[in-house]
Amino acid sequence: MYSIILINFSIFILEVFSLSGLILISLRLGKAAFIAFLSLLTITMNLFVVKQITLLGLYVTATDALAIGYLFGFNIFQEIFGKKEVTKALFISLFLSLSFGLLSLFQLAYHASPLDAYSPVFIHLLLPYLRVFIASLLTFLIVQLFDITLFSLLRRKTGGRFLTLRVMLSLTLATFLDTTLFTLLGLFGLMEGLLQIAIFSIFVKLSAIFFYSLFAFFIKKVKFYETLSI
Repeated sequence: MYSIILINFSIFILEVFSLSGLILISLRLGKAAFIAFLSLLTITMNLFVVKQITLLGLYVTATDALAIGYLFGFNIFQEIFGKKEVTKALFISLFLSLSFGLLSLFQLAYHASPLDAYSPVFIHLLLPYLRVFIASLLTFLIVQLFDITLFSLLRRKTGGRFLTLRVMLSLTLATFLDTTLFTLLGLFGLMEGLLQIAIFSIFVKLSAIFFYSLFAFFIKKVKFYETLSI
Protein backbone atom coordinates (compact mmCIF):
# COMPACT_ATOMS: atom_id res chain seq x y z
CA MET A 1 0.00 0.00 0.00
CA TYR A 2 2.75 2.44 1.01
CA SER A 3 4.76 1.54 -2.10
CA ILE A 4 1.77 2.46 -4.32
CA ILE A 5 1.39 5.80 -2.50
CA LEU A 6 5.09 6.54 -2.97
CA ILE A 7 5.10 5.49 -6.63
CA ASN A 8 2.02 7.54 -7.54
CA PHE A 9 3.31 10.63 -5.74
CA SER A 10 6.69 10.28 -7.45
CA ILE A 11 4.94 10.03 -10.83
CA PHE A 12 2.85 13.08 -9.95
CA ILE A 13 5.93 15.19 -9.11
CA LEU A 14 7.72 13.93 -12.22
CA GLU A 15 4.68 14.85 -14.34
CA VAL A 16 4.54 18.40 -12.92
CA PHE A 17 8.24 18.99 -13.61
CA SER A 18 7.96 17.39 -17.06
CA LEU A 19 5.01 19.59 -17.96
CA SER A 20 6.87 22.67 -16.76
CA GLY A 21 9.85 21.71 -18.91
CA LEU A 22 7.65 21.05 -21.94
CA ILE A 23 6.01 24.45 -21.48
CA LEU A 24 9.44 26.11 -21.56
CA ILE A 25 10.47 24.09 -24.63
CA SER A 26 7.25 24.95 -26.46
CA LEU A 27 7.88 28.62 -25.67
CA ARG A 28 11.30 28.32 -27.27
CA LEU A 29 9.75 26.77 -30.37
CA GLY A 30 7.47 29.80 -30.83
CA LYS A 31 3.98 31.11 -30.21
CA ALA A 32 2.30 28.59 -32.54
CA ALA A 33 4.01 25.65 -30.81
CA PHE A 34 3.01 27.04 -27.43
CA ILE A 35 -0.67 27.33 -28.42
CA ALA A 36 -0.56 23.83 -29.92
CA PHE A 37 0.90 22.39 -26.71
CA LEU A 38 -1.71 24.08 -24.51
CA SER A 39 -4.43 22.70 -26.81
CA LEU A 40 -2.89 19.23 -26.51
CA LEU A 41 -3.04 19.56 -22.73
CA THR A 42 -6.73 20.41 -22.92
CA ILE A 43 -7.58 17.35 -25.03
CA THR A 44 -5.37 14.99 -22.98
CA MET A 45 -6.85 16.24 -19.72
CA ASN A 46 -10.41 15.67 -20.91
CA LEU A 47 -9.60 12.20 -22.23
CA PHE A 48 -8.04 10.88 -19.00
CA VAL A 49 -10.22 12.67 -16.44
CA VAL A 50 -12.35 9.57 -15.85
CA LYS A 51 -9.29 7.63 -14.61
CA GLN A 52 -9.18 7.51 -10.81
CA ILE A 53 -5.99 7.06 -8.78
CA THR A 54 -4.83 7.04 -5.16
CA LEU A 55 -2.50 9.91 -4.35
CA LEU A 56 -1.14 10.33 -0.82
CA GLY A 57 -4.01 8.14 0.34
CA LEU A 58 -6.56 10.37 -1.40
CA TYR A 59 -8.90 9.28 -4.20
CA VAL A 60 -8.56 11.74 -7.08
CA THR A 61 -8.65 11.83 -10.88
CA ALA A 62 -5.40 11.30 -12.78
CA THR A 63 -5.41 14.69 -14.49
CA ASP A 64 -4.83 17.16 -11.64
CA ALA A 65 -1.27 17.91 -12.76
CA LEU A 66 -2.55 18.48 -16.30
CA ALA A 67 -5.38 20.73 -15.11
CA ILE A 68 -3.01 23.04 -13.25
CA GLY A 69 -0.45 22.75 -16.04
CA TYR A 70 -2.74 24.21 -18.68
CA LEU A 71 -3.84 27.03 -16.36
CA PHE A 72 -0.20 27.75 -15.57
CA GLY A 73 0.63 27.69 -19.27
CA PHE A 74 -2.10 30.19 -20.09
CA ASN A 75 -0.87 32.49 -17.30
CA ILE A 76 2.68 32.45 -18.66
CA PHE A 77 1.34 32.99 -22.18
CA GLN A 78 -0.64 36.01 -20.99
CA GLU A 79 2.37 37.39 -19.12
CA ILE A 80 4.43 37.31 -22.32
CA PHE A 81 1.93 38.11 -25.06
CA GLY A 82 -0.88 39.96 -23.31
CA LYS A 83 -4.60 39.55 -22.77
CA LYS A 84 -5.62 39.85 -26.43
CA GLU A 85 -3.32 37.06 -27.57
CA VAL A 86 -4.19 34.71 -24.70
CA THR A 87 -7.90 35.16 -25.47
CA LYS A 88 -7.18 34.17 -29.07
CA ALA A 89 -5.25 31.12 -27.82
CA LEU A 90 -8.21 30.20 -25.61
CA PHE A 91 -10.59 30.02 -28.55
CA ILE A 92 -8.05 28.07 -30.63
CA SER A 93 -7.88 25.46 -27.84
CA LEU A 94 -11.66 25.47 -27.66
CA PHE A 95 -11.92 24.89 -31.42
CA LEU A 96 -9.47 21.97 -31.31
CA SER A 97 -11.33 20.35 -28.40
CA LEU A 98 -14.59 20.74 -30.30
CA SER A 99 -12.98 19.22 -33.40
CA PHE A 100 -11.75 16.22 -31.40
CA GLY A 101 -15.24 15.66 -29.99
CA LEU A 102 -16.78 15.82 -33.48
CA LEU A 103 -14.23 13.42 -34.95
CA SER A 104 -14.83 11.03 -32.05
CA LEU A 105 -18.54 11.02 -32.89
CA PHE A 106 -17.78 9.92 -36.45
CA GLN A 107 -15.59 7.07 -35.22
CA LEU A 108 -18.25 5.88 -32.77
CA ALA A 109 -20.94 6.07 -35.47
CA TYR A 110 -19.21 3.49 -37.71
CA HIS A 111 -20.51 -0.08 -37.43
CA ALA A 112 -17.55 -2.28 -36.54
CA SER A 113 -16.71 -5.42 -38.50
CA PRO A 114 -17.15 -8.81 -36.81
CA LEU A 115 -13.35 -9.11 -36.67
CA ASP A 116 -12.87 -5.83 -34.80
CA ALA A 117 -11.88 -6.54 -31.21
CA TYR A 118 -11.21 -2.91 -30.31
CA SER A 119 -14.54 -1.24 -31.04
CA PRO A 120 -15.98 -2.02 -27.54
CA VAL A 121 -12.81 -0.50 -26.04
CA PHE A 122 -13.25 2.73 -27.98
CA ILE A 123 -16.95 2.87 -27.11
CA HIS A 124 -16.18 2.33 -23.43
CA LEU A 125 -13.48 5.01 -23.55
CA LEU A 126 -15.08 7.67 -25.74
CA LEU A 127 -18.78 7.52 -24.85
CA PRO A 128 -18.16 8.91 -21.34
CA TYR A 129 -15.82 11.42 -22.98
CA LEU A 130 -18.70 12.99 -24.94
CA ARG A 131 -20.47 13.87 -21.68
CA VAL A 132 -17.16 15.00 -20.20
CA PHE A 133 -16.40 16.89 -23.40
CA ILE A 134 -19.56 19.01 -23.22
CA ALA A 135 -19.05 19.73 -19.53
CA SER A 136 -15.41 20.50 -20.16
CA LEU A 137 -16.20 23.04 -22.88
CA LEU A 138 -18.42 24.99 -20.51
CA THR A 139 -16.02 24.68 -17.58
CA PHE A 140 -12.98 25.43 -19.73
CA LEU A 141 -14.52 28.59 -21.18
CA ILE A 142 -15.82 29.92 -17.85
CA VAL A 143 -12.64 29.16 -15.89
CA GLN A 144 -10.28 30.49 -18.56
CA LEU A 145 -12.19 33.74 -18.99
CA PHE A 146 -12.18 34.11 -15.20
CA ASP A 147 -8.46 33.36 -15.00
CA ILE A 148 -7.57 35.72 -17.86
CA THR A 149 -9.55 38.55 -16.28
CA LEU A 150 -8.14 37.91 -12.81
CA PHE A 151 -4.54 37.60 -14.00
CA SER A 152 -4.88 40.81 -16.02
CA LEU A 153 -6.30 42.60 -12.96
CA LEU A 154 -3.49 41.35 -10.73
CA ARG A 155 -0.90 42.45 -13.28
CA ARG A 156 -2.33 45.98 -13.38
CA LYS A 157 -2.57 46.20 -9.59
CA THR A 158 1.04 45.06 -9.10
CA GLY A 159 2.52 46.97 -12.02
CA GLY A 160 3.76 43.73 -13.59
CA ARG A 161 5.70 42.72 -10.47
CA PHE A 162 5.40 39.63 -8.25
CA LEU A 163 4.87 37.11 -11.07
CA THR A 164 5.16 34.11 -8.74
CA LEU A 165 2.59 35.51 -6.32
CA ARG A 166 0.22 36.45 -9.14
CA VAL A 167 0.48 32.99 -10.66
CA MET A 168 -0.10 31.31 -7.30
CA LEU A 169 -3.14 33.43 -6.44
CA SER A 170 -4.68 33.18 -9.89
CA LEU A 171 -4.19 29.40 -10.09
CA THR A 172 -5.60 28.86 -6.60
CA LEU A 173 -8.84 30.77 -7.23
CA ALA A 174 -9.24 29.27 -10.71
CA THR A 175 -8.69 25.79 -9.25
CA PHE A 176 -11.58 26.12 -6.81
CA LEU A 177 -13.88 27.28 -9.63
CA ASP A 178 -12.65 24.65 -12.10
CA THR A 179 -12.96 21.73 -9.67
CA THR A 180 -16.43 22.73 -8.49
CA LEU A 181 -17.85 23.28 -11.98
CA PHE A 182 -16.32 20.21 -13.58
CA THR A 183 -17.28 17.90 -10.71
CA LEU A 184 -20.93 18.95 -11.02
CA LEU A 185 -21.15 19.13 -14.81
CA GLY A 186 -18.77 16.41 -15.96
CA LEU A 187 -18.47 13.74 -13.27
CA PHE A 188 -21.87 13.68 -11.57
CA GLY A 189 -23.35 10.24 -12.17
CA LEU A 190 -20.12 8.82 -13.63
CA MET A 191 -18.16 8.40 -10.40
CA GLU A 192 -18.86 7.63 -6.78
CA GLY A 193 -17.87 9.88 -3.87
CA LEU A 194 -17.70 13.10 -5.86
CA LEU A 195 -17.49 15.35 -2.80
CA GLN A 196 -14.48 13.42 -1.55
CA ILE A 197 -12.89 13.48 -5.00
CA ALA A 198 -13.48 17.25 -5.33
CA ILE A 199 -12.05 18.09 -1.90
CA PHE A 200 -9.06 15.80 -2.28
CA SER A 201 -8.52 17.04 -5.84
CA ILE A 202 -8.26 20.62 -4.58
CA PHE A 203 -5.63 19.59 -2.01
CA VAL A 204 -3.62 17.77 -4.68
CA LYS A 205 -3.93 20.68 -7.11
CA LEU A 206 -2.71 23.09 -4.42
CA SER A 207 0.46 21.03 -4.11
CA ALA A 208 0.86 21.17 -7.90
CA ILE A 209 0.37 24.95 -7.79
CA PHE A 210 3.30 25.21 -5.37
CA PHE A 211 5.64 23.42 -7.79
CA TYR A 212 4.40 25.33 -10.84
CA SER A 213 4.90 28.58 -8.93
CA LEU A 214 8.55 27.61 -8.46
CA PHE A 215 8.86 27.47 -12.24
CA ALA A 216 7.18 30.87 -12.51
CA PHE A 217 9.84 32.17 -10.10
CA PHE A 218 12.55 30.57 -12.25
CA ILE A 219 11.13 32.10 -15.45
CA LYS A 220 11.05 35.55 -13.87
CA LYS A 221 14.43 35.19 -12.15
CA VAL A 222 16.35 34.26 -15.28
CA LYS A 223 14.22 36.63 -17.41
CA PHE A 224 13.47 33.66 -19.65
CA TYR A 225 10.74 35.25 -21.74
CA GLU A 226 12.78 38.39 -22.33
CA THR A 227 15.21 36.29 -24.37
CA LEU A 228 12.51 34.96 -26.67
CA SER A 229 12.49 36.06 -30.29
CA ILE A 230 8.77 35.48 -30.80
